[in-house]
Amino acid sequence: MQDGIITEITQNPELYKEYLNMQADNPTYSPGNIALVIGQGTSETTRFGTLAFWKGLGRNVNDSERKNGMMIYARSAFRKGYDLTPVYDISQTYGKPVKEPPKLIAGSDKMDAALTTLLNYAVVPLELNKDIKQPALYDDKELKLSINPNSTEYEVFSALATEIALSRIHGKGRYPDFTREENLLDADSISYILCRRFGIERPQPDASKVAALYDGYDGAERRNALDKIQEMCKQIGGSIERSIEPQQRNRSNNRSAR
Repeated sequence: MQDGIITEITQNPELYKEYLNMQADNPTYSPGNIALVIGQGTSETTRFGTLAFWKGLGRNVNDSERKNGMMIYARSAFRKGYDLTPVYDISQTYGKPVKEPPKLIAGSDKMDAALTTLLNYAVVPLELNKDIKQPALYDDKELKLSINPNSTEYEVFSALATEIALSRIHGKGRYPDFTREENLLDADSISYILCRRFGIERPQPDASKVAALYDGYDGAERRNALDKIQEMCKQIGGSIERSIEPQQRNRSNNRSAR
């Protein structure tokens, strides 16, 4: 079922965009589990979690909804393998208000911290360049990353996330077959997920060529490609969240999710 839905996601531009939204809103969950929720949920499904997750946030699942959970894989209580476990959308729960994810505001200390953290993930030299026609640009020939200082912080964050992702995918030039065109959707997907997670508006990626990009991939290879996108998002996003809210780490609820 996972592989079937992931194949659909990577063939259908609109479903791919739906996947990006759900992955951004549920950053700790794997693409395989996001795919399962897409396959079982509704168009209203947004943020979801296990019974333990909601309990940790001071919420409970409505009794009438307990039988309507969506099944995903979560780590076994005995830490040996994974079990099918029900999860519930926030609309199926009641209790304490859920704290909104942190938002980045231009000119704030949090934005400064977020940009600094993002820049720490650059794997090539950085330079300021007013002559480039976009807020940030990775040069895969000279292996450098340029930033246009005349751009807004929102523009820089969005563009930097894309260009840093491209530089990391390129691996400091270790992959001679790298092309910007073939990897731009992955990089833009990473940028979009991070921007949505931290409240920065940016257009969804152009997914019109997603079917062609994944042509010839089997289900496992498609899942692995999405896993790599999610892993980079989770790593960078987690670092940003810790940098802007260092005293408010949630250590409990989603540890079993994969």
